[in-house]
Amino acid sequence: MSRDSGVTFDHVRRACYEILSRGERPSRPTVQELLATDRYIGRKGGNELVQNLINDFWTSMSKTLQVPERTVDGVPAAFVPVIDKALGDMVAVARQIAAEEMADRAAALDARAREIESSIQEARDSALAADQLRVRAEGELSAVQSRASELKASLNEAERKLAEESGKVAAHQKTIEGKDAELQRQFASLEAANRTLEQATEQHRQETHRLMQQLDNERLASRKETQRLTDQLDKSREETAAVREDLAVLREEVGRLRAENVAGTAARKVQEDALTEAKVRLDDAMTRLQAAQQEATTMRVRYETADQHRQEAVSRSTSQAEELGELRQAVEQLQADLTLARKPRPKEEKGS
Repeated sequence: MSRDSGVTFDHVRRACYEILSRGERPSRPTVQELLATDRYIGRKGGNELVQNLINDFWTSMSKTLQVPERTVDGVPAAFVPVIDKALGDMVAVARQIAAEEMADRAAALDARAREIESSIQEARDSALAADQLRVRAEGELSAVQSRASELKASLNEAERKLAEESGKVAAHQKTIEGKDAELQRQFASLEAANRTLEQATEQHRQETHRLMQQLDNERLASRKETQRLTDQLDKSREETAAVREDLAVLREEVGRLRAENVAGTAARKVQEDALTEAKVRLDDAMTRLQAAQQEATTMRVRYETADQHRQEAVSRSTSQAEELGELRQAVEQLQADLTLARKPRPKEEKGS
């Protein structure tokens, strides 16, 4: 990147005003020193460019001096605008510098606060970890103490078992000595048995030789028997050929019978289908007959029920007719009594 990149007239003008505010005269080294700080562009810039921009600054200042705008008592009129402009720029630059310094200080304070908070958190974490380590160490110490107690008990038990094992080893040593004597006796017995085994082996060898001779004789006899069986096999093959010819004839006969069987099967299939259809029809007829019987039974039950109802109605009608006759007789009797009651008596007629 070029040294002159980023260097503008505004940067140089701000640097010149800052130098003037300190009561110094702006020069190229002092301006470049300010430009190289972080508050500006961080680079000095080219000597020629910076010097030209400083000259432009003085030219602009001289142009400002040529156009006075107001007058101040005790101050030449030509310098009033320059002073006003310089003071305004100085105030703006001072404000900007103060704001930047305040921002830097605030950022530094925030960073410091975050560092302090992180330190406090780390201290808390360290204290918590230390507390946890202390608790863990106490637990481990208790476990180690209990383990030490267990080891002491195990050591005592091991010493006791060692004493017992020592006694057992001494007893085993005596037993081993007795076993050694017993083994010596057994070895003597084994030697005697070995001699007996050698004698039996010799007898077995002789018996094997005899059996091998007998096997050779049997092999010769089996060869003769094999020749006889071979002759019988040839004869059987001839008979088999004749049987095969008869079998071919039988196969032809079987094929014809199978064809006839297939035809008979087809006819039987037709008859079975007809029989099945007849059975289906018969089942249908039986079903309808059963339904008709059920309907007839239902109608019979209904008829009997209706007949019972009719008989009950007839009996009720008869009872009602009898009651009606009795009522009629009672009414007639009442009418007769009423008629008699309405007729005048003879004595009453005479008196009247």
